Amino acid sequence: MKKRILVIDTGYLDEFYKIDKYSTEQGYNEVKKRFSEAIVKNDPLYVPISVIFELTNHIAHLKNSEQRKQIAKKLASHVENSIKKRTPFRIVPSKDFATVEILAKTLVEFSEKYVSKGIGLTDASVLLEAKKLRKKYPNDYCIYIWTRDSALKRLEPDTEANKFV
Repeated sequence: MKKRILVIDTGYLDEFYKIDKYSTEQGYNEVKKRFSEAIVKNDPLYVPISVIFELTNHIAHLKNSEQRKQIAKKLASHVENSIKKRTPFRIVPSKDFATVEILAKTLVEFSEKYVSKGIGLTDASVLLEAKKLRKKYPNDYCIYIWTRDSALKRLEPDTEANKFV
């Protein structure tokens, strides 16, 4: 059985951090279980930086200020650990948006290829990361996108049998 590489979208992190508007108890339990299993199996969990930006917007809109602070601190701690130890996540810069020229080119691609499929720019960055990993590891790994977005899930490089969308 091939090892997996998992590219994480905002929906899974919304569940993991229990962001009220975007999370359910069932979703939280399932995502927590999946993350725990992935960590035990040493499956790399890639998180594009654009996903972190979108997640922090969701956190900022929480009504309960104490909850906002607690979740923001937890996220900050996880990001610090990810940078220092590459655990629990591998935060990846979005080189696809590194310069204004590349951003403009990506926006054209977004307008021509992704928006008609219901894929936003953050989702496009998740998809581009998954495609980049597929090129880098053509036969070594199964590349899955962990997302609650069915439009994005349909575009993942490999089809995950036991998906949770």
